[in-house]
Amino acid sequence: MQVCGWLFSTDVNQWYPAISGKWSACSTDLQIEADNLGDPFISMLISDPLADPMTRPAICQNVVVWAEKQGAQWDIVGYNLAKRTRFQITNQPGDQIQPAISFSPELKAYLVVWADRRSGNWDIYGRVLDSADQVGGCATAMKGDVNEDCTVDTLDVAEVQSRLGQINGVPANY
Repeated sequence: MQVCGWLFSTDVNQWYPAISGKWSACSTDLQIEADNLGDPFISMLISDPLADPMTRPAICQNVVVWAEKQGAQWDIVGYNLAKRTRFQITNQPGDQIQPAISFSPELKAYLVVWADRRSGNWDIYGRVLDSADQVGGCATAMKGDVNEDCTVDTLDVAEVQSRLGQINGVPANY
């Protein structure tokens, strides 16, 4: 089973797989890609073209983070898979690389840590992600939320109806 690249990157190299719940992410020759393991037809290229394809993404529930070269330095950026929005995590002097992410039930927030060279030495810095554009949306699946917009409504019914007679997005031959 090929995880990353079901749709977009079958002809390019893939590195550094990461997985959390129903989502996986990896680096490719081109970009960071995320895939929904529950529906192989939900696959997204979520980064700008990478200066270095060996960038390693980290994922927790519905949030992916990675280091991206922006100008002359590396910064940490994130992507909310539920809302399909990108956001900046760092924008400091020096390089910030190798992010890791986790969800803290005690804080009810995501925590991101990374290696940071803003002081001239490599230190570990961190940040709590708590704004709606960063972590809004549903981190865990909602029963009946077929289109994964974090609400169960008539759009989900329409999505189900559009898939009738299909198996994994391909018309079924009965």
